[in-house]
Amino acid sequence: TSYRGGTLQYLHVSEFGKIAAKFPEKAREIKTGAFGTVHKGQFIFVESTAEGNGGAFYDMVQTAEKAQQQGMPLTELDFRLHFFPWWKHPGYRLDPASVLIDTELAAYFAELAVLEIALDAEQKAWYAAKRRQIGPDDMFREYPSTPEEAFKASIEGAYFKTQMSRLRLAKRIGRVPHDPSKPVNTFWDIGKWDSTTIWFHQSYGNLHHLIDYYENSGEGVEFYARQLKEKALARGFVYGRHLGPHDLDNSHWVLPAGRATIDVAKDLGIAFEVVPRIDDKMQAIEAARNFLSMCWIDEEHCAEGIKALDNYRKEWDDRLATYKKTPLHDWASHGADSLMTGACGFTPDFIPPPTDKYQRQRSRGSAWAA
Repeated sequence: TSYRGGTLQYLHVSEFGKIAAKFPEKAREIKTGAFGTVHKGQFIFVESTAEGNGGAFYDMVQTAEKAQQQGMPLTELDFRLHFFPWWKHPGYRLDPASVLIDTELAAYFAELAVLEIALDAEQKAWYAAKRRQIGPDDMFREYPSTPEEAFKASIEGAYFKTQMSRLRLAKRIGRVPHDPSKPVNTFWDIGKWDSTTIWFHQSYGNLHHLIDYYENSGEGVEFYARQLKEKALARGFVYGRHLGPHDLDNSHWVLPAGRATIDVAKDLGIAFEVVPRIDDKMQAIEAARNFLSMCWIDEEHCAEGIKALDNYRKEWDDRLATYKKTPLHDWASHGADSLMTGACGFTPDFIPPPTDKYQRQRSRGSAWAA
């Protein structure tokens, strides 16, 4: 996991995806230290199973794949992508007479055919049997058909792994259009010194559409008010409720002296409702799991939010070699926390009283809270 001070002709890094997911600082040390010992004209081999759609290995693969697709000439310091799909392995075959291909798998194989991946009956039988053995989510990671598919699977220790896998299998992550007849609600997490994230949501009773996502850092409330207005103009949003976190008034946003965040935001058109703090983080996570189980998510406009949900995970304990009970606070936690704000604060039948006083009152609970 570390090598400095030498001069290497060959460097092989194994399972870099897992290192990057569990130990991002070690992954950074490999990139800045070990890679630096190999000069141009020599060789670095980085191989790994994919582990979530974020982190150093994911970024490395994305860069190399983009260069490959665009036919860009590579320098002696660029990585070349080599992808080995399961269907190129000559031994991955079974007698089709003993394996049933259900309609879901038949549709999946049809999608591969559109990508010009032609499978014969014996290959389909092997894939169906192996998928039944290890599960669909792990199948994407361990036996991917395309580079993109390899990163679809949630990482180990991810809190929303089961929910995100089910959404993908049910085709509920895809194109989810904005419904102009419904108001658009926003769910916020406001970083004190890091990212502020916003989910854009439409409700159909107990069913939910997440139609957009926004993230930025180092900006004030006026900036985010402008972003909401720009999205409203660009996509025709008419806003409904704005659910903010319990620490809304403790944010790092610079405000006029003596004024509260909630009041300044209201003047800018964002009438925040403050969602009470849930002391037990696992209750908030469980609320988000329940919420996700009834969601459809727009893949294009929520790409960064989806990545955050896939990568929100437990913290790893080096000493005990197991996961802790607490979440890892990293880039993915902000998108997950803003979804928890909505999951814990949104109720589909809620009608706010017609008084300004409400804006300073806390919600009495949520249909999703454990």
